[in-house]
Parts: sequence; structure tokens; C-alpha cells
Amino acid sequence: MRTTTLDIWFATRILPLEPGLRGWLARHANDIDPDDIIQETYARLAKEQAGIRDAKAYMYAVARSIVIEQLRQRRVVKIVPVPDLESLSVADEAQTHESDLISREDIGLLHAALAQLPEKCRQVLTLRKVDGLSQKLVARRLGLSESTVEKHVAAGIKRCAAWFAARQDDPPARQMRKQ
Repeated sequence: MRTTTLDIWFATRILPLEPGLRGWLARHANDIDPDDIIQETYARLAKEQAGIRDAKAYMYAVARSIVIEQLRQRRVVKIVPVPDLESLSVADEAQTHESDLISREDIGLLHAALAQLPEKCRQVLTLRKVDGLSQKLVARRLGLSESTVEKHVAAGIKRCAAWFAARQDDPPARQMRKQ
């Protein structure tokens, strides 16, 4: 095996710097494989060996450049052709806006239905069904018995159901539902 000047240069000038470079990579590029960076750095140094005056500075500059290249490549989004775009589940913005409007309308209707209830019944139904509190906690919070809470919930649901049923008989409401 013949030893070349490049081999001697690497053995004397570059290889002793490798532990320091590995430490630098561990501190500055810990999510990138250091072996890949070092190997690519060595390949580039071998090409430029003749013109390098400060091996350490040049080696770190090359390694830094390689790290930056790899980080940039990670940011690149690969575009893959899809034969059938309909098969992708992409949210339709028009449907999203329509759903938002319907949800807001439903919340408004719920508030209107609750507003027609007597005060205590509205408080109980809101705490129990909207806020999701237990019957026992609602009773304790409002100073009522659990059976009274149960009666208010039943009465409130019945009155709200009747209110919604009456709205369905309303001609403007039926027209909006058909559209």
C-alpha cells in the first residue's frame, strides 16, 4: 500500500481535529448524524487539500456548510402526485364556514330556548346539561334537593323540546331548512 501526500496530510492535519469536530457537532447539530457530516467534510477536504492553509478553520467551515445544507433539505416538502384528488380528505372551506354558521345559529337557538325558561329551571338545566355538572353538585351549588334538580331538568328539557317543535312549524324556519 502506497502512502500519498494526501494520506499524510489527513493523518497529521485532519484526523487529530475529529474529536473537536464531533464535540462541536454534538453541541450545534445534535439531531444530525455526525458520521455523515464528518464523512462529507472529509470528501470535500480531500478535493481542496492543496489550497487549504488553515485546516481547522476550513474543516469547521465545511462542516457548518454541510449542516446548513442538510437542515435546508429537511425543510423541502416533497410533492407526490396523487391520481385521485377526491380520495384525499381535505377540508372544504365553504363547508367549514357553513358548519360554523350553522353551529352559531344552533347555539343562538339554544340560548333562545333557555331564555324562555323560568330562572331556576334555566340555571339548573344550564349547569346540568351545558356545563356538565353532576346532579349532586348542581343541588349543592343552588341549595336545592337532588329531586328538585331532577324535576327542573325534566321540565326544562320538555319546555325546550316544545319550543324547538314550535319553531319547526314556523314557515321561515322550514324554508331555511329546505335550502
